[in-house]
Amino acid sequence: MKTEASFYGWKLVAVLWLILFANMGFPMISGSVANAYMASDLHLSRTTVGLAFAIFTWVVGLLAPFVALLVNKKGVRFTLLLGSLFLLAGCIFMALFVHTGAQLIAVFGVLIGLGAITGGLLPAVAGINRWFVKRKARAFSIIATAAAAGAIVAPPVLIYLIQSSHGNWRIAWWLSAALAAAAALLAALFVKESPADLGQLPDGSAGAADVAAAAASGNRLRVYRNSEDWTLAEALRTPALWWTIVAGLGFGAGFTLFAAHAVLHLRDQGLSPAQIASSLSLYALLNLCGMLFVGAIGDHIEPRLILSLSMLVEGIGLLMLLRASSAANLYLYPVFLGLGIGAASPSTLALLANWFGNKPYASLVGYISAAGFTFGAIASYGAGYAYDHFHSYALAFYPCSLCCFLGFVILLFVRPPVRRAPNPLAMAAAGK
Repeated sequence: MKTEASFYGWKLVAVLWLILFANMGFPMISGSVANAYMASDLHLSRTTVGLAFAIFTWVVGLLAPFVALLVNKKGVRFTLLLGSLFLLAGCIFMALFVHTGAQLIAVFGVLIGLGAITGGLLPAVAGINRWFVKRKARAFSIIATAAAAGAIVAPPVLIYLIQSSHGNWRIAWWLSAALAAAAALLAALFVKESPADLGQLPDGSAGAADVAAAAASGNRLRVYRNSEDWTLAEALRTPALWWTIVAGLGFGAGFTLFAAHAVLHLRDQGLSPAQIASSLSLYALLNLCGMLFVGAIGDHIEPRLILSLSMLVEGIGLLMLLRASSAANLYLYPVFLGLGIGAASPSTLALLANWFGNKPYASLVGYISAAGFTFGAIASYGAGYAYDHFHSYALAFYPCSLCCFLGFVILLFVRPPVRRAPNPLAMAAAGK
């Protein structure tokens, strides 16, 4: 039996972190930063830019359940490799061929959206869920920091590259293409499917009894952990899952609204590129802190409560972003938005794993992603439409912040699902 010192799970966390840093950190920020410069260069309306992000978000959400099926059928490594190649192709197309709004929507919205969901967080967390039980929240939070780390590094790097090349926004996409190629290589060489493939057990445990004990210890730590795997059909019949999905809609809307329109909105406020870059980097730093916070306490405090608090904080951050022209709000909105969005993602991932186990996990992440990103797509397009017709983002920011506040309240009252006892008559009829 392998010792915990040789446990491959933590090496896999490092590999997945690098893949997500390349596949999520830079393409998303390239979309926010480079597309803002591209909109001016190609004379594109805010509605067009917002629609491109809406299609991107809609593709990510709509395809999430199908990517979950791909993970279950073909494996984590295959899915991440395929997604990295989609991103590589999309970034090259953005650098070479995009000259119109329709081309932007097709390449950024569809092709890069396809790569982002296939080569992004969903297959990575599905892999992590197979390797960890008692340190699940910590592992989730670590790999979730990859996109935040990319968001810290990317804004100043991309803005510097674009400005030093006299506004050539295409150079940002060449850098993203190189990183996607590196991610494909990492996925092909170093991603392993499950501990059993290497003769190991989750968390590097010495035996199956340790795994069961870790799952059973949740109540003493005030964290609800179900020691049994649910089926997908059973999970989809629980009110707890659907209330959690509804509560998370504000998170999806706020995150997408920020990604699609923050740079444009901050430029409208008369802020300099240096001020925008510093505020985005501060956001990314606090986003990272929010994720690490969940990693530190998410195995000891109920993730549902952490998620509830993060929704409240995100809603406050959106209201501050709307008025970021003041010096105080310029550097306060990144604190609230960063912490709120950063804590929401790993706490949601841990919550689903604790409630329903391994078997339905990838599919449940797919469903909750589909709902959140679809709602986010509506928010992104609606924000662009509102600005073009009313010259203000207020009609988008206020409803999204309200959704976050409602999510905060809902999650305070949601209770973990209880598995129904099997029907003896049905079991007898089935010959069990």
